[in-house]
Amino acid sequence: MDSLIDLIRPWGNLLHNSGYCFSLRFDMEAWAAARIKANDHSIVMPTFDPTKCGQGQSFWIDITHSGQTVAMMAARKIFTADLQALMQTGRLWNDNPSHRALKLCDGLPQIDGKLFYRGGLYVDPSHRKSGLSFVLPRLVRSIAIQENIEWQVSHTLGDLQGSGLPFHTYGFTGADLCFDGTEFFPPTGSDVPAYLVHVPRRHFVNQARFEAEFMVSCPYHQLADVAAEMKRVYQMKIGPLAMFGDEGKTGGEEFGAGGHGISHEAAHH
Repeated sequence: MDSLIDLIRPWGNLLHNSGYCFSLRFDMEAWAAARIKANDHSIVMPTFDPTKCGQGQSFWIDITHSGQTVAMMAARKIFTADLQALMQTGRLWNDNPSHRALKLCDGLPQIDGKLFYRGGLYVDPSHRKSGLSFVLPRLVRSIAIQENIEWQVSHTLGDLQGSGLPFHTYGFTGADLCFDGTEFFPPTGSDVPAYLVHVPRRHFVNQARFEAEFMVSCPYHQLADVAAEMKRVYQMKIGPLAMFGDEGKTGGEEFGAGGHGISHEAAHH
């Protein structure tokens, strides 16, 4: 398996070429303070809030421009036998929930094992459309590959889900309605529709292979250009599941394994 440095280096180079720096941080109090300071009226995800949950397994990516934070994303490693149970009890968002058991929609996938729960993504308005919302999930994904994470998961609200962003930008390959709008959704504190978005290891390892090969032949050197080209591919009719689904490699073959370089299974979130 490639080292974390090898996985991150291409994205780090693109950020550098575009005038950005990034760091991996573990001070979640600083993440919460930066998220509140953004004042964009979006959710300060309680999963990463030290006043709501223990943060011993959390980290965040801090992207800066001229020394100022302009983009961020957080992730928390979770070991669970049943992700649905964490949602039903509310313990995904609060170590000591005070509400009753929550009713989830039927038909949710069984997700267990070692997960990354991702969220807290923010890009300063003056730096949007620069590819930062595209690169942040890739940096987290690199760590997920190195850490042998089995699933990456998050939640999105209905309006974001309809935009396609969870697939062509954030890298998820599945989405299931988990709160139908008649039940209390803890992150917002209100009754709103929310989706569980997810991508299993076999898919995000395949994504990493494909994108690494793509960058080798890509003529662009600025993050915004590379991100736009990749999103264009993901938005084509083949769709994310056809491109990275079970037709391709299973994920048992690790990224860069076997000494044969990076391969991409065509017709293959």
